[in-house]
Amino acid sequence: MSKISDVIVVGGGIGGLAAALAANDAGKSVAVFEQAPEFGEVGAGLQLAPNALEVLDRFGVKEEILKYAVLPKRLVLKDIYSGKEVASLDLGEGFQKEFGQPYIVMHRSDLHRVLFEACQKRKNIKFFTNSRIQTAEQENGTVTIISEKGDRYSADAVIGADGVKSNLRKLFVDDAPVNSEYVAYRGTIPIEEVKDQVTLDDVIMWIGPNLHLVQYPIRRGELFNLVVVFKSYDTSVEDWGTPEELFRRFEGAHPDAHYLLKFINRQFKWQMFDREPIDTWSKGGCPKSRLNRPSAQPFFLFLGYKKIVLFYRMKLTKKHSKERTIFYE
Repeated sequence: MSKISDVIVVGGGIGGLAAALAANDAGKSVAVFEQAPEFGEVGAGLQLAPNALEVLDRFGVKEEILKYAVLPKRLVLKDIYSGKEVASLDLGEGFQKEFGQPYIVMHRSDLHRVLFEACQKRKNIKFFTNSRIQTAEQENGTVTIISEKGDRYSADAVIGADGVKSNLRKLFVDDAPVNSEYVAYRGTIPIEEVKDQVTLDDVIMWIGPNLHLVQYPIRRGELFNLVVVFKSYDTSVEDWGTPEELFRRFEGAHPDAHYLLKFINRQFKWQMFDREPIDTWSKGGCPKSRLNRPSAQPFFLFLGYKKIVLFYRMKLTKKHSKERTIFYE
């Protein structure tokens, strides 16, 4: 079977597209397979620290990303009950001079779109949708992925970027996601609805036992992002982490924090799952098959650091792609 590309990336989310750019920067042709009908991203806001911006700058997308981002003045931790400021970090000129890049917040879909458009501009990155990849096989120096429809595609290497429910992870270990007992609710609303009641200059993290609430503006200051995370009282039932649990958990919260709960979208919740660590993320002689970090060992991080570490891993992807035929490290 002829190769479709040098590298196959399974998963077209933020991590998969970043992996594709990193491998392409190392001189490799890439084919990205996405199970959805089209490439896109759901969710709400995210935070990116200087080490993530450094990688995005190397990809050549930093300036485009800054068109949609917000540069907060401070990171602020507040006690969820007293409203007292517990700690803060100035993100101004001194911070940027120290770390070489700014700290930004933005909508996940804006970041995904910029990465996707950057991939589209590369002549040797191809895209495939409606492709749910079930497994992969290795033989004679190549790796072949197999879709649920039975379609087969081969390359020199495969990167599994198919998330916490990764099918390719099954090639390394037979396990299941671990219930964290935490659930997240998100809300993204027009900034006009809250601009007179909240601080728009800072990222504010309201923290307390078994819960937190994060607030900040995104998309050039046009939207206001809210994320609520709390530990469920009972995960033995299928519908754990209900809105009723949310309000029970936040009883006694400071009025400024409690006011924000009414803007949370209660129709959609994210029951949060983790994975146990595995001994290796690669398989094969070179190795030829490799999992990206969220598929191999998800980051169960609460305060927005997950994507920062992901992009740092992309930096290593590019480095090691030149040293060996491995495209995720």
